[in-house]
Amino acid sequence: MCKINEGARSLARIGRRPAEPVSWVQIPAGPLLSKCSSNRMDARLWGLGFLLVLVGILLMIVGTLKEGGRAEGGGVILIGPFPIAFGTSEAIAKTMLAIGIAIAAFLIVLYLLLS
Repeated sequence: MCKINEGARSLARIGRRPAEPVSWVQIPAGPLLSKCSSNRMDARLWGLGFLLVLVGILLMIVGTLKEGGRAEGGGVILIGPFPIAFGTSEAIAKTMLAIGIAIAAFLIVLYLLLS
């Protein structure tokens, strides 16, 4: 059982809400954090993200070596719901923009459904 939100659960049992949200960031590091499954999930997600970035870099290197030094790439930066796309060619930039718009639309729909 995760003991980080124990205070919030205690308040919920007596019908009161905490003044501000309780999060793992507010708790000092120690053995308490290692017992919480959500923090293990956070570490797994960070590790997965790091691994995906490394795989992407390796794929770019392999693609560059395979094509004799010519590789195309691009990316999307989301600032709020607004995608900013870039790429090494116009076709890649347009593809990235389409992906960015799709991601932004998905996030907006997800926000509206969950709120």
